[in-house]
This record gives sequence, C-alpha cells and structure tokens, in this order.
Amino acid sequence: MAADHLVLCLGLSRAGSTLQYNLAANLIERLELGHRLGFSSNVAELGQLLQSIKGSGGIAVLKTYNSDLAWMNGWLGEVSILTIYRDLRDVYSSCKKKRTTDIDEFINRTKAYLDAVRQLRTTPRVLYQRYEGLYNDLGAGVREISDFLRLQTDEAEILRVWEMNTLDSAANEIKQAFTISQRCVFRVNKFLRQMPLRGKTASRVLGVTPLVRLLVPEDDLISANHRLHPDHISKSRGRPGSWKHELRHNEARKITEAFRPWLKEHGYP
Repeated sequence: MAADHLVLCLGLSRAGSTLQYNLAANLIERLELGHRLGFSSNVAELGQLLQSIKGSGGIAVLKTYNSDLAWMNGWLGEVSILTIYRDLRDVYSSCKKKRTTDIDEFINRTKAYLDAVRQLRTTPRVLYQRYEGLYNDLGAGVREISDFLRLQTDEAEILRVWEMNTLDSAANEIKQAFTISQRCVFRVNKFLRQMPLRGKTASRVLGVTPLVRLLVPEDDLISANHRLHPDHISKSRGRPGSWKHELRHNEARKITEAFRPWLKEHGYP
C-alpha cells in the first residue's frame, strides 16, 4: 500500500488559497488518487482529520489558515505544503470587502503568518506560488502544482482542471449553489456585520439581526464543492493592483510601511 500523503494548503485569508486548494484537489480527484478534506483552522478538528486519513494510502488535500503546525506532530506520512502569496495591499483590500477588518489586527496577523512561512520555505516540500502568476496563466499554475506533487497528468487533464477553476466557472457554481433569496440574505447579513456599533445595536433592538440570523443560521454560506461564498468574487474579479483605487491613502501607506522589505523582496512596487 502507498504511504499516506497529506497535501496542506496553508494560506492567508483572501490571498488566493481557496483557488490553490481547488486546483490541487481537482487534480487529485480527477486522477482518482485521493480526496479533499475541506477547511479547518481549529487544532482539535485538524488533529481529527489527520486521524481520519491514517492508513488510507491515498492523497488528502486540506486547507488551513493555521500556520502553527504543531498539530501535525506525530504524523508519519508524507507532507507536501502549498502556499500562495499576493500583494498584501490587495489582500487587505479584499478582506475589507468581505468583513470589518481592523488594519492593525491585519498587520499583526499577517506578520505572524509570514514568519511561519519563512521558516517553512527552508524545507524541500513547499511550493510557494505567486497569486498574480495564477491570475495571468492559470494553466501554468495547474501544471506547476501537478509537477510538484509528482502526478502523471496529461495536458487534457491540465486543461480540464484549468477550465473548472476559471472566474466564470466559479461564478456559475455560486449561482447554482445558492438561491437568489440566500444570496440576498447573505448580503444583508454581511451589511449588518459591517455596520458601526450604534447601527448594530439598533438592528438587534428592532429585530432585524435576529431575523436575518434565523434565515441564515451560519455566518457564512459555502458551496460544497469549491468552498465559495455567495460573494466570493468581488467587483474587481481579483484583478491585481485593485488596491490602488480601493484603499484610502493612509491605509495603503500604513501597510506599505509595515511590509516594505517583504513587498520589495517579492517584486511589489
């Protein structure tokens, strides 16, 4: 029997890790070599997921934002780590569109993540992909993942996985996964989360928030296949450099100053 193999997609929220996860999972599933495990950053749940695949002899693909990999202690199978980076100003801008995001909290969380990834890059089984590269040539990104995982993937399969993960394909999946009413309620729920404190209080008193939460019990609706939210695709459609007209000047300056060495090292002016 083949050894257990965990493909870990370790990402920063809104940096492109969902796309990277789906590319890897689609490759593995289409070649019938394993399956996807979904997403979790909860240590206890991550440990349970590891236990569930021990002895399977296949490849399992897991997405997480938890960069402290202590939960993997004791894992004896093979590990391949996929991670992705993106202009951090675009990452922050994308986060702002989805939820209320404190800029100082974002900076601290991002610094901790970058420190963890910097240590991981010294190991041979880490693929570090550039988001803008995937955006501009998704097919080449699929091939890069396939080669890194040592998969025997022909060009027809590379093309099929590419087609399954285009923006148009994602938009179609969102349309099919959620009803119009679900998408509308999701937007209202999102609006309520982004309101200032006074507005949130008034909404609760008037019964608006409880009603919306009754209609959508979970904070987030996620499609079963590619883990997409109803508003996963922003108006900018993930276009690199969108932060230039989406962030306030002081926000862009603060993030640039906080990460200037990293931005310069990775080719972001």
